[in-house]
Amino acid sequence: MPETDQEDSQWLNGAETEDDETNVETQPNEPDIANHPMIWRKNTNFAPNVQEFVSYPSKVKDDQLQVLLNANPSPLKLLQYFLDETMVEEIIYESARYSKTIKTSYPNSLKNFKPFEKEEFWAFLGLNLLMGVVKKPTLKSYWSTNSILTTRVFNETMSRHRFEQILRSLHMADNRFPSKDDRFWKFGSFYPKIIEKFQNALNPGKFLSVDETLVGFKGRLSFKQYIPSKRSRFGAKFFVLVDHDTKFVVKLLAYQGKNTKYAIQPAELGSGGAAAFSLINEFFGRNHILVTDSRFSSPNFAAKLLENNTYLLGTVTKRRKNMPKMYGKLKKREVETFCTDKILVERYIQFIRTQV
Repeated sequence: MPETDQEDSQWLNGAETEDDETNVETQPNEPDIANHPMIWRKNTNFAPNVQEFVSYPSKVKDDQLQVLLNANPSPLKLLQYFLDETMVEEIIYESARYSKTIKTSYPNSLKNFKPFEKEEFWAFLGLNLLMGVVKKPTLKSYWSTNSILTTRVFNETMSRHRFEQILRSLHMADNRFPSKDDRFWKFGSFYPKIIEKFQNALNPGKFLSVDETLVGFKGRLSFKQYIPSKRSRFGAKFFVLVDHDTKFVVKLLAYQGKNTKYAIQPAELGSGGAAAFSLINEFFGRNHILVTDSRFSSPNFAAKLLENNTYLLGTVTKRRKNMPKMYGKLKKREVETFCTDKILVERYIQFIRTQV
């Protein structure tokens, strides 16, 4: 029966598919060649002059966070740094406003409802986080008094009726002022503020990586995505820039279809390249190394990064624009290289199927 070193149904006897991935390594100071054909040399020496990473003055960017870390804070204190008092007050204010709208439209809804305060909000949030740890089939079952199912902390923290009232009224923006250009407008100022908090928390190290992630959601959402390879499969998609050493999310870009706020036109680098460029552009000039997969990589994107003293290391498909022409099949352990003056592409067999 067949065995594989790393089994993959797309690879057979060393044959490559159209979607095979290739290592790409680049260095800074490339001239602006993104919109011009690239001249590739096959199997010639390539010796990049790699510049040293220009480190930041300190790892922690925000002095307030540094003081907090020095005091050995609890997880709650750290959470309250990112979800600060101003943001919580805005959520409470907008939720109170929205509850009045609900009562006007549905008189029998939210009977005897009183706006929640900060302490109650944190208790509500804590129960939501606990639901991600203690899995139960329905919301009602978390407040079950059955000795087999009970989790006492829920009943001891707040009643199910109050929890459902807060859940029903929870709001972040004024519905009277929708935005046609921003599909995240219902997050109000919460979303840009929380992103700013993450951006101001940490100065990243030499290696950065970019990928896409899916926040699971099965309700109605105009920009909901279906990605079968992800665990959640349905939800809101985000492009994420992560610091390699700390695994800290440095920056997020929400995918909103045609309303996605790219820093560069997708026509120039493709949607993946435009997303990666939008995430890393504020970190240019320090010789960072950006690690990507074939969703984001291309020779044009590499050239664009080189103009801004940033490296690219990742995989890329043969069909990308300005890629070198690759013909024939490679044998096991055989490697082909293609290079311009400052960009290197390696081609090799990643998966081999053998017969025993």
